[in-house]
Amino acid sequence: MKERYSNLELARIISMISIVLWHFIVHGVYRSSWPGRISISAETFDDSLLLAISLFVLISGYFGIRLSWKGILNLWMLTSFYNLLNIVINDQVTFSSIVHSLIISSTEHWFFRAYLWLMFASPLINAGIESLDHKKLLILVIIGGVLCCVSGWFFGNNNSTGHNALQLFYVYIIGRYINKTGLPDKITSVKAAITYIVSCSCAVIFMMLYQRRGTLMHTYHNNPFILISSIAVFLVFTKMNIKSKSINFIARSVPAVLLISDMVFDERIYSKVFDSYQKFGVGLRFGEVIIVMLIVVFIVSILIDLIRRLLAWKLCPLLSDKLNKYIPIN
Repeated sequence: MKERYSNLELARIISMISIVLWHFIVHGVYRSSWPGRISISAETFDDSLLLAISLFVLISGYFGIRLSWKGILNLWMLTSFYNLLNIVINDQVTFSSIVHSLIISSTEHWFFRAYLWLMFASPLINAGIESLDHKKLLILVIIGGVLCCVSGWFFGNNNSTGHNALQLFYVYIIGRYINKTGLPDKITSVKAAITYIVSCSCAVIFMMLYQRRGTLMHTYHNNPFILISSIAVFLVFTKMNIKSKSINFIARSVPAVLLISDMVFDERIYSKVFDSYQKFGVGLRFGEVIIVMLIVVFIVSILIDLIRRLLAWKLCPLLSDKLNKYIPIN
């Protein structure tokens, strides 16, 4: 992304910090302290820490995905690299596991499988949105909200968790709507911040008054409180004017942080970190442990991802040029 968009790259970084922190709290703190269940106090973090996925797709929708071989190959190299790393660390390296690692749709993390479908569908979505005026597009957003966040999330019909391509389609449409209507110019940072606070408060109140026991509905990505919070945070960051090569450099490895922290490291790492803190962390404050853990996760992810980016630097343009020559898609 261009340097003038460092404000939204910073949003990606902060949202990824929230995801790593959430995973540490759920898979480390609460699973180690109360095996087999998650405390109600952990659930209060839902709306404030689980907005990353929606925020990523909002940014994609705002700028628009332009389907290209280079984009497809970059996603393929990203998922293949970390799928291979995952089987080396956590699984058995066999011919079958290697072949599966090279298939995007075999990636364990649902987001990357769903994002592939979003990439392929983006030309149709973009063309459809461009054909609608603001009023019709708003109606489409409202209907999508009813289907995904009411029928799906609340009543459990079809899109019950939001962990799928359908939810990404909907959030992408919202991002395109924000861009097409110029919403960032109409909403102040104060109003967006208030919206975020109100949404988080409503999430906690809703959770205390109603919760389908035995489910994690508060963590689902079609939770309307999470979605509204994501939109509010996105609007706040659009108001910032930041130019930073360092931020852009770190942000390029944000997908790597997600794959490494959630797939390669797995929940066992978070449990071990917290268990070690309980046994040997004498004199250390819990906040210090979290900061150190976040720094280590990001540094390790960036260093590992430098290898992947070095491989993709020349290979992706070379392959995309060859494919564009024989099978042009843009």
